[in-house]
Amino acid sequence: EIELENGVRVVMKPTDFDKAQVIFRGASDGGASLVPDDQYATAASAADITQFAGIADLSLTDLQKLLTGKLVSVSPFIGELSEGFNGRVAPADLETALQLVYLYATQPRFDDNALKVYQDQMRTVLKNRNLDPESAIEDAFLLGTCGDSIRCNVLPVSEIDNLKLDAVEKMYRERFANLGDATFVFVGNFDPAQLKDLAQRYL
Repeated sequence: EIELENGVRVVMKPTDFDKAQVIFRGASDGGASLVPDDQYATAASAADITQFAGIADLSLTDLQKLLTGKLVSVSPFIGELSEGFNGRVAPADLETALQLVYLYATQPRFDDNALKVYQDQMRTVLKNRNLDPESAIEDAFLLGTCGDSIRCNVLPVSEIDNLKLDAVEKMYRERFANLGDATFVFVGNFDPAQLKDLAQRYL
């Protein structure tokens, strides 16, 4: 376990039972719990929308081309109580994964097309959800246990339709402005000395 100069805590657990991957999660307290109900949909959607836009000067298509041949998956998230990153990567591509974390935190992209793609996908998901009996049972359970709170139930289509790109960008940048209180946990096939060096460079 190490603490970086900016306060980020890094916990490392090398394992050898799966030599093909490293799994990690970095999170800091906060998340959507810090925003009022009328901004909850924006907070809950911001990280997903960002992933449809790419990072830095790379569109999503450019990024996908750049990552061809690499086994790496990095996803920013904003949950109810925390925000951060989830990742799964081949040991050889660990540096690429941490570069992606750095860029998602410091140079996220936002564009109208990314918002539209997210809204279209969510409308389809919600439409199909209404046709699924198991989802109907889940929705009834949530309504019974949480009432009509937007924080507990599935986001309604009206909230998805009303998302605004400038509000999404503002929310994302606020939640990821300072990761100094974040803890990153790495488990898998890696060299701790190498990971320490990468963490000092990118986290």
